[in-house]
Amino acid sequence: MRKLIVLACSFFLVLVLAFWGMFYFTLPRPKTFHTHARIKEPVQVEWDGAGIPIIQSADLQDAYFVQGYLTARDRFFQMDLTRRRMSGKLSELFGPDALESDLQSRRWNYNKAAAVALSALEPI
Repeated sequence: MRKLIVLACSFFLVLVLAFWGMFYFTLPRPKTFHTHARIKEPVQVEWDGAGIPIIQSADLQDAYFVQGYLTARDRFFQMDLTRRRMSGKLSELFGPDALESDLQSRRWNYNKAAAVALSALEPI
């Protein structure tokens, strides 16, 4: 009986710590300096009370890069969901309920249209 109580308490503690870590590590940090191979000068990012990033940089291109990075980080799930929706792979996440949506996306062949549009672009 004692082993069962210890096991249950341990499981509960691990569960609480996992949820705490999940929320703690996704919160923005008060002051962050982003470094990346494409950034020439240090970029300082602070978040206001509403969670909106305030980007300070000596170089405008660096500020744009960090803004894109932060936007992608914050909206990754939305971008992944949209990608799956357009490629007809939404049912991989949501099961049979999304199958009709996948069939419609594959009928419209969005992947081919995206490949044609991408091939028409010139490299930067």
